[in-house]
Amino acid sequence: MEYNSEQLADPNSELGDVDPIYKRKQCIKKYLLKNIYDQLVRIIVEYDYDFCGKLYKTIDANDVLQSITCGIIFSIHALDDYKIAICTSGNILRILDIEKNEYTSISHKHGGIYRAVISNRNIVTIPSGVGTIDVYDQNNNCIMQISEKGLIFCTTCMLDGRIVTYAQYNNHHHQKKCMTIWNPNNGRAETVIEIYSTIECITALNNRLLVTGDSLGNIKIWDSVNGECKRTLAGHKYIVTCIAVDSAGLIISGSMDETIKIWNHDGHCINTLKGHNETIRDILVLPNGIILSQSRNVLKIWDPLKGECLSSWEIDEIINCIVLKNGLVACLSKNNKIYIYY
Repeated sequence: MEYNSEQLADPNSELGDVDPIYKRKQCIKKYLLKNIYDQLVRIIVEYDYDFCGKLYKTIDANDVLQSITCGIIFSIHALDDYKIAICTSGNILRILDIEKNEYTSISHKHGGIYRAVISNRNIVTIPSGVGTIDVYDQNNNCIMQISEKGLIFCTTCMLDGRIVTYAQYNNHHHQKKCMTIWNPNNGRAETVIEIYSTIECITALNNRLLVTGDSLGNIKIWDSVNGECKRTLAGHKYIVTCIAVDSAGLIISGSMDETIKIWNHDGHCINTLKGHNETIRDILVLPNGIILSQSRNVLKIWDPLKGECLSSWEIDEIINCIVLKNGLVACLSKNNKIYIYY
């Protein structure tokens, strides 16, 4: 007999008069021994989410390259519970359903796809060179195009759907660096902020504020409406390579100085996490508040407030990592394997 999630949640199920969480875990343990993973991962995430870093499955993304004859995979990005966008140097965006092992495709209008982000449930594709940003609806129809004159290095979306890009371009033989906030309804630039350092990463802090990390080791908080720099957080010794924001609004930053710093709402560093021996390449915040950090080929799970490393493991050299909405973690390796962890 196979248990569905409702049966496992039912305190009156056949497993007897014991704690329902204990019963679910016993069923999970039973089916794990039988290697029935697909059903179980859904149950674990839905009822007993506690990320442990165990491998759920491995997907060979080289199949994507063979099927669309493109050169390399640039990155992967989370779309929803089980769907991942695979960005390639070809003009095809592949959407992978990791539960069904099925692909769908979107043709980007203007060359290779470097990144993909979600704005109001629409997919926004970022070109790998200077070119046009395409916006696709849930039926994969191109509903808008945004013209960016510069080479885009960083992008994110505000909580209200506004699209944010950081780009560099030549203006009268002078290199200009700008962060632009685009209206997702008409594709027009609402705010253009000229930047005098090199931004390495960017994310939304709330409905109005943006957080950037730069090449000088500084973290800056920006007002997306008037372009004002509200605060500078100084503490990293080298380039800030990645930034994340948790559900409480704490800022978590990673750097080439091999440390992770946690900043409170007043801009004070409340904790520094040490344990990586290389540049921190990515920071992810999991649904239970735990932090996952990535260096070249090492993943670590942290308790952010205690500063304790809860787990650590190595895999092939990692290009980037993402958290799906259901809490699964997907990592793209340099050999084009996608490792899914729960």
